[in-house]
Amino acid sequence: MKRLSEVFDATLHAVEKGKEEIFHIYETTKSETQRLEKELTFLNLELSETIKKVDLQHKKEKHMRQKLLEVNKNFQIYNEQQMLDAYSEAKDSQLELKLLQSKELQLRVRRDEIERSLKNLEGTVKQAENLISQISLAISLLRDGITEISQRYSDDQKKEIALRIMKAQEEERRRVAREVHDGP
Repeated sequence: MKRLSEVFDATLHAVEKGKEEIFHIYETTKSETQRLEKELTFLNLELSETIKKVDLQHKKEKHMRQKLLEVNKNFQIYNEQQMLDAYSEAKDSQLELKLLQSKELQLRVRRDEIERSLKNLEGTVKQAENLISQISLAISLLRDGITEISQRYSDDQKKEIALRIMKAQEEERRRVAREVHDGP
């Protein structure tokens, strides 16, 4: 009977420890999800502002190109400095547009990465919640089972149950090891 009690206690302790580890994973994942949600909110605001800037700069760049065409077309009425200024303004406007478009692209890529990460993390949070619930049920059943077994079964039956529990523990350790090795 003492050995059976030790096996039950060890099993219960192992399951409770597993629950704590899963809860830690849940908490870490939940806080990372919240951090990424805040980052996504900020990123969406920045992206919206950048898109507006790109639109404005695109109009400005188009205007500068038209001005440059006008200066080139009517070169006889513009002096050399005016021509250089028109060329320089058009070039600067074009460069600014390219920089803003590049920033917009980078923000979109980062937003997409965060959205994918959030989707994965939310799946992990749900899995952890389900596991915690299942483990809580297992702990409750184990506690109830210890009391019931000690009251109901003979010593030989208790030994048989203890052997089955140890075998189940070993199978569970192998299953968890496979999952950890292979990934979710």
